[in-house]
Order: sequence, then structure tokens, then C-alpha cells
Amino acid sequence: MRSFIYLPILTAFIFFMGCSHTTIFEKDDGSFSLVTNAATESHAVSAANDEAREHCEKLGKRMVVVNQSSSYHGADKTAKAVIGVVSMIGNKNGAYHDGSTTDDYKVDMSFKCK
Repeated sequence: MRSFIYLPILTAFIFFMGCSHTTIFEKDDGSFSLVTNAATESHAVSAANDEAREHCEKLGKRMVVVNQSSSYHGADKTAKAVIGVVSMIGNKNGAYHDGSTTDDYKVDMSFKCK
């Protein structure tokens, strides 16, 4: 029975870690600009590269990165740690939630399909 307590927590963790949102814009010079948001920087970078590669593959070309940057836009990291501790204390199952969202990290990328 105890394992069922952790199932919703694990499911939520996988859901939030796996979510990203990517938007691709074509520029006047034929190159592309992409913006990806995700819960972690590594997932945002990975999702951005995957989306750009897939976009170029659909055109029968390969992706070449021109420029890429990432930035953090989530809650203050100290505040997130406090939220996590308070959530554990307040939850009778000891569940931990640090206040992360699927938009904490943003990746901006410019790329070409050649």
C-alpha cells in the first residue's frame, strides 16, 4: 500500500520534468529563431536542439546552430528551497515540491537548415 503513496509524486515529477514548450519563427533571411521553456536547463537545451533538428529534417536538410543562450526565469532559488521544506513539513506523506514550473528555464536559439 505504501508504494501507492509515491506513485502520484513520481507521475507528477515525470510530467513536469518532461514538459517543454517550443516556438519556432522563420526570419526574413531564411534562418529560424526558436524559444523553448522547460523545468530544467538541460531539458530546455535538449528540447530546443531536438525541435530544431526535427524542423530541418522535415525540410530534408540538416540543422546548423548559429547562436544559443539559456536563462533562468523561475522563482528565487533560496525561496524554492524554503518552499520545498515547508511543503514536506505540511504534507503528511512527506512529499517534496520546490515550486518549480515548466517555464523556469528559457533557451533562445538561432539556426539554419542547410
